[in-house]
Amino acid sequence: MTKLENNKKSVEEELQKHKEQAQQGYRYYKDTVNKCYTQGERIRQLEDKDNLSADERAELDDLKDTFVAVLSLDYQMTKQIPYWGRSAQPASTYYKMKLNVDICCIVDHCTGQAHIFLFDERLGPKCADHTLSLLTRHVNTKVPDWVGDVQVFMDNAAINKNKYLSGWLQEMTSRFNSCRASFMLPGHTKFIPDWVFAGIAHTYRVSDVFTMPELLDIAGMYGNANILSGADDISEWRDVITSKYSDLPGIQQLHDIRACRQPNSVRCEVRTLCWDGDWQQSPQIVIDPSADVVPVAYRQLHIISTAKRQHVITMYNRWIPEERRLPFLPDRPV
Repeated sequence: MTKLENNKKSVEEELQKHKEQAQQGYRYYKDTVNKCYTQGERIRQLEDKDNLSADERAELDDLKDTFVAVLSLDYQMTKQIPYWGRSAQPASTYYKMKLNVDICCIVDHCTGQAHIFLFDERLGPKCADHTLSLLTRHVNTKVPDWVGDVQVFMDNAAINKNKYLSGWLQEMTSRFNSCRASFMLPGHTKFIPDWVFAGIAHTYRVSDVFTMPELLDIAGMYGNANILSGADDISEWRDVITSKYSDLPGIQQLHDIRACRQPNSVRCEVRTLCWDGDWQQSPQIVIDPSADVVPVAYRQLHIISTAKRQHVITMYNRWIPEERRLPFLPDRPV
């Protein structure tokens, strides 16, 4: 066998191994979210029932003891407004800069509900601050107090998989027994938020979207949608985590990070597959145990560049009805 043939065989074997691991990861994801929903549904049935029997009370207690709240989080490709999808777009607007809008979706598999958040570039660009702020908001308002363990599935984008998330997981053990982030293999993270985004994208493509409420109406067809418009909707998590935690070497090779509460400490563990393998002590260290991780809200919205702002004003002045004007733009010239 020639060297070229050997190389080809090696590549084919590696590709086959990658495909098999991707399939295992996706099966693990489906099994995990299905188990969460099934257990959550049974818990709701028992909690809604009057006069539980002793066996039913024991079942409810056991379900709550073993329940893991499973979430899936992802960001959709940036949308732009104004956007012409139903009517003809004026030719002079094709090359003008438009307002970018990011969309984040958190699917809560306990209820099957998708929670969708929209924010424009004055609150962006999206970063770990947004991911951790929205996760914190969700677990504090939507996850029941009796839940002891949380698992979040995300893709491998740097906005998600980073030292800030690892630090956040450890901080969340102040409430949960364990907090875990799992990542499927790159290129194979087609999970439930993508179904939500596919619906939004389809409706967006055939609509005229000139305002945030109009984009909200589209997102609202596929989940519980909200607009984040104030600076205090996002907190500065990166700064406070950096003050307490070190970098996480080799993070790109990791696909599972888990923080567990110990009697007098927190143990953070990692492994290279999200569904299998031995857990190892995380190489991330606490550099300042006394540091308080209490993020402050963003102080103000970001300023849109002068050039883009002028492009947006021009489009709204010339082509878009007054009642569909962005509220932060200056009044139309008389």
